[in-house]
Amino acid sequence: MHLNRHSLQQIDAAYIQSLEPEALRRLSVQLLADLKEAWDRLNQGPENSSRPPSSRAPWERTGAGRRRLTMRQMTRLCQRRRTCNR
Repeated sequence: MHLNRHSLQQIDAAYIQSLEPEALRRLSVQLLADLKEAWDRLNQGPENSSRPPSSRAPWERTGAGRRRLTMRQMTRLCQRRRTCNR
């Protein structure tokens, strides 16, 4: 059972102080399970979920996902941009 947003907003220091020890333990276990699930979802990526590799943001992609240019392509690109050392 997961705590919904409303339930989480109702929990404050006074509420926790008012709980009996057994109820406090149950709440702690529930909060811990929810926290672990949230971290697992946060850390999901294409390598450990059903998401395709293309769903990764461009800045998160490794070198294998990027297209490599040949020397000829680099020279042409350099000439077009006029950034080659002459």
